[in-house]
Amino acid sequence: MSSTRASQPPRLLPRLLGVLFALMGLALLAGGIKLATLGGSLYYLLAGVGLLITGGLLWGQRREALSVYGIVLLLSSLWSLMEVGLDWWQLVPR
Repeated sequence: MSSTRASQPPRLLPRLLGVLFALMGLALLAGGIKLATLGGSLYYLLAGVGLLITGGLLWGQRREALSVYGIVLLLSSLWSLMEVGLDWWQLVPR
């Protein structure tokens, strides 16, 4: 039995997650562009870009994907707090 196979991480999971993140990013980006052209928030456009970058990094099996996604989550949390403050019921759907 070969030990090289056991030491290599599975490559399919990061690629599948990369595709999933990229698809979510495209959906947010498309909606974000439409919302921005109507004078709405830029959040969805920027979050879509962040998820697209995360998806690309996951596809390439880069560790930076975790950092980029962490930044997207942090900025999303800050945006939510800026939008509604500490009102629990308005924070729940965000």
